[in-house]
Amino acid sequence: MPLRRGPDLTGPGCHAVVVGTGRHPGDRLHDLPAAVPSAQALAETLRTHCGMGDRVRVLTDPASPSEVLEALAEAADRAAPTEERPESGIVVFCFVGHGLRGPGGRLYLATAATKSLTDTAHAVPYAEIERYLGDAAADPVLILDCCFAGNAREPDRAPARTRSARPVPRAAICSDRPSATPSPTPPWAPSTPCSPAIC
Repeated sequence: MPLRRGPDLTGPGCHAVVVGTGRHPGDRLHDLPAAVPSAQALAETLRTHCGMGDRVRVLTDPASPSEVLEALAEAADRAAPTEERPESGIVVFCFVGHGLRGPGGRLYLATAATKSLTDTAHAVPYAEIERYLGDAAADPVLILDCCFAGNAREPDRAPARTRSARPVPRAAICSDRPSATPSPTPPWAPSTPCSPAIC
C-alpha cells in the first residue's frame, strides 16, 4: 500500500528526535544490534531526503527514560511558534528498539538500562511521549519500529489532547505482528524489518 504524502519537514520549525536502542545489560533481554544502524539510516533520511538538515537529533542507546524525554521536550520547545515564525512547527519522534508491554497492556520503549521485557521502570512510557507532544505547541509525527508497537493504539483510552483540545495524531506503526505479540529481529539482521521501508 503506498504511503500518503507526509507533512513538509523542510521548514525551520520542524525538529526530530530519533532514538535507537540496541544494547541492554545482563542476559534477560537480548541485544538488538540492528536498532542503532536503522535509527541512524532513518535520521539520515530525515536530514537529506526530507530536508531537515541539522534539526535532527539522534540518541543511540540512551541511558535512561529521562534522556529521551528531555530531548523530546527540547525539540518541542524549538518547534513552538516564535515572533519571527508565528506558525506552529512539527516534532518528529522516531524509536527503533525493543517495545515492552507494561501494566494494562500499555507500551513502553526500552532504553540501554532496560534489563528485561518486564523492566518498565527503566523504559520510556509511551503515554509520556503522548503527553509531551499533547502539551507541545507543534504538530506531532511519530514512527515506532518496535515489538508491541500496536499497543500504542489503545482503543479503550481517549487520545491525549493538546492545550487547544485537539487530539494528538496516532503514531505511524511499524510492526509485522499484532499488538499482543512481539516482533523479534534476529541478532544477525543488518536492519530492523520496518525502518528500511520508511527510509
